[in-house]
Amino acid sequence: MLSMLLNKYPELMNIIKRRLKVYVAEAERRYNASAGSYWYRFFRPDDAGLGGTTKVYTATYSNGAEENFFALAAAITVPVSNAYVTFGWYLDADFGNGGYLQVKKQGVVKSEILALKPYQNQNPKYLYLDFDAIIVGWQQEILDFVAYNAFGADQICMCFPFMFRIASKSALNLE
Repeated sequence: MLSMLLNKYPELMNIIKRRLKVYVAEAERRYNASAGSYWYRFFRPDDAGLGGTTKVYTATYSNGAEENFFALAAAITVPVSNAYVTFGWYLDADFGNGGYLQVKKQGVVKSEILALKPYQNQNPKYLYLDFDAIIVGWQQEILDFVAYNAFGADQICMCFPFMFRIASKSALNLE
């Protein structure tokens, strides 16, 4: 996914990189870390606090029910001295006209879009980026990524926020 942005849409990836550097500096300031000790990378399903399975980006989304991304049972809590930054959604299945994707922070809806937006997006395919609604979760904040499938049948698909984890370089295995 990131290689798609780097190769075909470098201007979008440059915007994301510039914004991430600002959030990295803010994380270092908030967590009293030395400059240059934090960095970012694209999330992984088995990252701390997410509860997913290593290298498994698909899940089954039941029809007519709100589900958390990866069909997990609950919202996630951002680990201590970490941050999660969300720029949009990736969805490669049709959730129907009534389907939606929602982000809640501390129980308050911060973003809600029709699920058809990312699914019908062609450039880049299946990816919806919203630079006006970037959502940042700092340590111990609760983020809830909700997908609602109104297609009329269960869907097995890739549906997840376009999210980055900010943490110390050692926590990200970058050292």
